Amino acid sequence: MLNLGMEPLEIGDTLLLLVTLIIMIYLIGKFAYGPVNKMLEDRRNKINDDLDHAQSEREKASELAAQRQKEVDSSRDEASSIIAKAEKDGQKQKAGIIEQAHEEAANIQKRAKDDLASQKDQMLDQVKNNLVEVSTKMAANILKDQIDEDKQKQSIDDFLQKIEASK
Repeated sequence: MLNLGMEPLEIGDTLLLLVTLIIMIYLIGKFAYGPVNKMLEDRRNKINDDLDHAQSEREKASELAAQRQKEVDSSRDEASSIIAKAEKDGQKQKAGIIEQAHEEAANIQKRAKDDLASQKDQMLDQVKNNLVEVSTKMAANILKDQIDEDKQKQSIDDFLQKIEASK
């Protein structure tokens, strides 16, 4: 027999140990490797699914953020448009109010001038009438018998024409 530097009892033990080891490897491979490998594969699949889900959620969040930014920009544009329109309307109202105030002021000035002219004319008429009365009475007293009534009216009319011409 072949002697490899071992005693025959040791060779048997070694062979038994080797056969047991092979059987154990086979049994572990058959019963433990499959479930462990399946567990590792399931874990890998779950991790990949989680990564895919996270990527999907990240993309959704990015899309949502972009949409929100668009809405914010749109709201800003709309607010700017509303403000610009309000300012424009305010300027129009301001111009209208100023125009109306100028028209009212012009009307007030015109009425005041008209009233002043009317009052002036009334005062002149009153002064004229008073002057005619006084002149008539004075002339009547002074010239009672010397001038007849027609000449007296003629003198008064001449006097009034001189007053009007001097205006």
